[in-house]
Amino acid sequence: MSRPRRFLIYALMAIAALILGRFVRTPSPVLLQPKEAVPDNIDFYLAAVDYRALGSDGLLRYRLQSPMLEHYQREDVSRAREPRIEYRLPGQRWQLQAQQAELQHREDRLLLANRVLLSREGSRPMQLSTERLELQTAVQLVTLPGALRLDSPALRLEAGSARLQLDQGRYRFDRVRATHQPPEAES
Repeated sequence: MSRPRRFLIYALMAIAALILGRFVRTPSPVLLQPKEAVPDNIDFYLAAVDYRALGSDGLLRYRLQSPMLEHYQREDVSRAREPRIEYRLPGQRWQLQAQQAELQHREDRLLLANRVLLSREGSRPMQLSTERLELQTAVQLVTLPGALRLDSPALRLEAGSARLQLDQGRYRFDRVRATHQPPEAES
């Protein structure tokens, strides 16, 4: 084979390789990103939780029941789904429920969110509904930063926010609209 002919064949092969290289590419590696990043600091998950918190006197302060709870070790925070909480004070039992709860262990605080209900039964029943609630268990203080509605046999109240000092029976409501219905006298 002559030299010009060999050169022509090599040139055609080089041009064909360049053309094919333009259309046929090696796939680049695909990096998969999860839709939601999984936290790396969860040290345990629990199902069918029955969590009981005791006071310094050894008495039950509150009981939390939840279908699922996860604990984040760096923040020392637990998150519960659909919690039901029984909160006890001398002579009082309060029931709380929500779609989500966060237990801040260091601050001794419960944060409840999404369709929160706080109710008290007994001689002075009431039910309070809101979207967010903070319970500081060490000082028996409930803070409701947003709109709320309170229903009792004698009162229907709507407010923009509230602070309830449960152990003292002192309740402070802001931006209130209320209707009072005295109890009917029995015949």
